[in-house]
Amino acid sequence: MASVLASHRSGDKLRTAARTLVVAVRQASCPWVLWPRRAAGHLGDVTSTRVRAVMLPLDVMDAEVTMAGEDRSRLEFR
Repeated sequence: MASVLASHRSGDKLRTAARTLVVAVRQASCPWVLWPRRAAGHLGDVTSTRVRAVMLPLDVMDAEVTMAGEDRSRLEFR
């Protein structure tokens, strides 16, 4: 199974792109959403809680949250 990564710095941009992301990759892949980590000093309004709030209503389940390097966090959805 292939993965598709989407990186967002703004919760509003994530909300706008989320449905398209899920529909586009659902059959052959699983979407991952990445965002800058506050612990690494990045500003932004995207957190794992906000990512889940946007994605879970799209009928996907969060499967794994991990760091993507030192600067980003990521969540996998299935």
